[in-house]
Order: sequence, then structure tokens, then C-alpha cells
Amino acid sequence: MSLQYYLPPEQIHDNAFFAEGRAVRHIAGAMRLRAGDEITVFNGAGRAWRAVITTVRGGEVSGELKEELQPPRQSTHITLCFAPVSRQAVERIFDECAQLGCAAFRPVITQRTQFDLRAGWEKKLPRWREILISACEQSGAAVVPEILEPLPFETAVRQAGPALIAAPGAELNIAAAFARLKTSKISLFVGPEGGFTPEELRLAASAGVMSAKLGAYILRAETACAAACAACAGVAA
Repeated sequence: MSLQYYLPPEQIHDNAFFAEGRAVRHIAGAMRLRAGDEITVFNGAGRAWRAVITTVRGGEVSGELKEELQPPRQSTHITLCFAPVSRQAVERIFDECAQLGCAAFRPVITQRTQFDLRAGWEKKLPRWREILISACEQSGAAVVPEILEPLPFETAVRQAGPALIAAPGAELNIAAAFARLKTSKISLFVGPEGGFTPEELRLAASAGVMSAKLGAYILRAETACAAACAACAGVAA
């Protein structure tokens, strides 16, 4: 498979692409690609093409679209509702869970949440989107996941629709619980360090959210997010 690069939709048209900015830095700078080299470009909304570079000049790379591709698609839509722990952990969650096919991210404010993302929210979004784009370039996904605004836990569980919540001691594991829901679109709740409180678990249950366990070990919050996404992706594959 050729290397894959994200380009905004306005840079792909008329059977050609015209790359600027970050894509040029990767294509011409880091990878040192030249005219005649083949790459894959995608628009972040589900479409991807095999392309050939025709021009590398200054701050621009352009080329021809040769064939529209059928990129890999997840058969499920997972919205990861996670309790932020730290800046580094949040960035790891975005990176790893996007590679695992997570379709959307919803930060939730729980009783034990230690890191409130709501301060300076708009300023943080561009960096997080860059992380998601890089994850898609790595994994071959053609749809860049959404980042949804933070919500209090109580609001999030009541709006979630079909949902699972990671809870030690639950009867079913994540994969089995997801299969039992018999749906392709779910919200997946993973708690902060220390997990959800008993009150929060009761609230989730009253809202119809099914509890599920991740395994025998106690995981870091960011590791738990990746494990839960991987388990659901495995069922959907």
C-alpha cells in the first residue's frame, strides 16, 4: 500500500490534487518524495485515491488522481466517552483509539475527573485534529473522527443511546456486551483514575447503559480506552 496523506477537500478536484502546508512538509520534506512517486490521498470524509506526484516545487506538491480507492471501513460507529486524566493521556487516547477505528470522542466530566478540558477548548482543537489526522494516515482510515464538546457525565449518559460502561465486576466482558446490544452504533464510557463512582454506575444503569468489564487487570485510563475500543472493533470486524 502506498503512503497515505490527508488533504482538505478543496485541495482535491478535477482529477488532481494540490497539497500545501503540513502535507508538503511530510511528502517533500520528511519522505523526500519526488515527481513520479505514487501516494494515496484522502479527504477525511471517507474518500481516498491512488495518485501520482507530478510537481514538487517550493511549498507546493501537486499531482494526478489515478484511481478512487475503497478504504477500510469500520462496520460500527463508536463514540468514546472518556474522562480526561492529563494532557499527555488525552493525546494518547486520540491517537491510539483513532487508529483502532473510533469514530468520535466525547470528553465527560465525572466526579473523579482530574483534568478539565473545557478551559481553552477552542485553542486545543487544532492540535487534537492534527493528532487524529496523523492516526488516520497511519492506519489507512479515510474518515477523520469527530471531537465532541465535553459534557457532564449525567448529561452524557442520558443522551448516549445504546451504550456500554467499563466497570470492574460486571458479568460480561466488553466484546460480549457489545455483541448483546445488537447495534452498530454505540457510546463507550471509560472512567478516570479510580474509575466511576458507585453513584455514577447506578446513574448509568438507570439510563439503560450496560456495564461491561475489561479484564482481570486494572488498567491506566488511557490504556483502558484503547482496550475497550479494540474489543468492540474486534466484534465488528
